[in-house]
Amino acid sequence: MNTSATRMASVLAALAAALLFFLMFLLPRSPERAREAISRPVSSESRSNGYLLLQRWLQDSGFEVRALRSPYTSLGEIAGADHGNLLLVTLPGARPIRTDEQLALERWLRNGNTLVVMAALTDAPDWSQAFGGVALADIAALTGLDFESTTQRESRLAGRRTVRPAPSVELLARPQERRMVPRQPHPLFDRVGAVAGVADYTQQDWLLRVPFDSFAAELAADSGSGIGTAFVKLVGKGKILLLTMGSPLTNRAIERADNARFAANLFAANVAPAGVVIFDDAHQGVADTYDAASFYADPRLYLSILVLLLTWFSWVVGGTALVLPVRIEAPAQADLLNASAAFLARVVRPADAAVTLVQQFVRSVSTRLRLAPDPQSFWQWLARHPRVASADLARVSSMARTAGSGGKVDLLRLRNLLVKIDRQIP
Repeated sequence: MNTSATRMASVLAALAAALLFFLMFLLPRSPERAREAISRPVSSESRSNGYLLLQRWLQDSGFEVRALRSPYTSLGEIAGADHGNLLLVTLPGARPIRTDEQLALERWLRNGNTLVVMAALTDAPDWSQAFGGVALADIAALTGLDFESTTQRESRLAGRRTVRPAPSVELLARPQERRMVPRQPHPLFDRVGAVAGVADYTQQDWLLRVPFDSFAAELAADSGSGIGTAFVKLVGKGKILLLTMGSPLTNRAIERADNARFAANLFAANVAPAGVVIFDDAHQGVADTYDAASFYADPRLYLSILVLLLTWFSWVVGGTALVLPVRIEAPAQADLLNASAAFLARVVRPADAAVTLVQQFVRSVSTRLRLAPDPQSFWQWLARHPRVASADLARVSSMARTAGSGGKVDLLRLRNLLVKIDRQIP
């Protein structure tokens, strides 16, 4: 690879990395990515729109709290008892409610449980507008109650087939507080003067349109318009409490007005000693199941793949060169021995190596001459041998004692002395 090709490959790789960083982090956000940045009303969310403060307060008060991150068909498994449980649902949600979930929820309610629906109709927090605002279809699916705007009611009562266009939804310069006040004495509003919600967008008024086969009692109304904002409906042994505000129990609003007192009345009156408070996180997009569709729908996946392909292509074209394979010769035996010796020299202590050299010398000579394997007898025999120089034998004995005590020994000198003595023995 020449120098120019190397430089070109480095430049292309740097440009590709810069492009990837820009596309993933600096590119203006699409509506989908903008929705992800807004906090959602889920039990684990610590930002403004979450329920983390409420969840911790309930746990500190002795309530058992769980997060539902699966469809309503699993309500029977997550609840602690058949009755006396409370499910908190916030609308609009990120996922639709299926028909089988509606049937399972109705059976669960009729057993004596409570459904609390916080629907962002009167207030308009930012998270509700990120997913299209009003969720009339989900409200009707959960509660059997229908709502219509003031303009729709005026047109219906006047017999007009066309409805005046609804006013456009606009972002407010600063969040505004919307309050609901009780219509009449009720345990839910004991010592509660007002319940406050927070609106980030303008919103039109919505009126309850009760079907002929249903009934709902109005408990509270908007302090400004007087339109109903809290309704209760009985379903078998259970009941549904619908609030047309989605923000009163969230982190940023729980301390406003008498919201905390209202929450205390709500859970104390509807949760049995063995009951469970359940937060519906699944329909706000937090689920235990893997969502493959969302993964493949994320444009960042395809941008990352494209940049990786471009980087690989630039490296192949500008940064590599075709060369003939280099034939590698097998190492010689001497090279292998030298490598093994160098390895042993690094990991074996000289004293241990000296002891091993002496033991191998004793074993080799004893085997060759068929002597007794006892080292003491061997050295006594060697001392009586007429051809072995006593000076050499003394040096070997001294070095062996030094090595046995862990001292430093000249291995090369010791080996030469052992070879010399071995040659002196016939």
